[in-house]
Amino acid sequence: MDLLIYVLEMIMVLFAIILHEMAHAYMSFFLGDPTPKETGRLTPNPLKHIDVFGLVCMFLFRIGWAKPVRIDSEYYKNRRVGIFLVALAGPLMNFILAIISLISATLLYKFGYLYYIIGSIFVIIHLIILIIRRRRECLQA
Repeated sequence: MDLLIYVLEMIMVLFAIILHEMAHAYMSFFLGDPTPKETGRLTPNPLKHIDVFGLVCMFLFRIGWAKPVRIDSEYYKNRRVGIFLVALAGPLMNFILAIISLISATLLYKFGYLYYIIGSIFVIIHLIILIIRRRRECLQA
């Protein structure tokens, strides 16, 4: 049972990290920057997003990361606002996924306690990524 929970946690974290990075890429692309499309970051393919060392650390130490999305802010109409929106897109994605996970966990509680635990873990994962990634992005700005 513990191994099943661990594997599900890792899949959820991988899913959350990929969507987080895709949100950055899509926002930058939406604002006029072709760089995410040119580098292949507008895809849900994990191979385009995962940093190998970050993946190994995720399995060994339960904390991991993906490759940052390359952007070129020169394409934005308002550079300062564009950078802010791109930085906000990833944490906002995790917040939205946390809300969806919370609603799902509440609905799944009717089907059994295990589903509720899995859904709750998903909510916690999204909120942790939201907090950690947002703090890191604010420190880099």
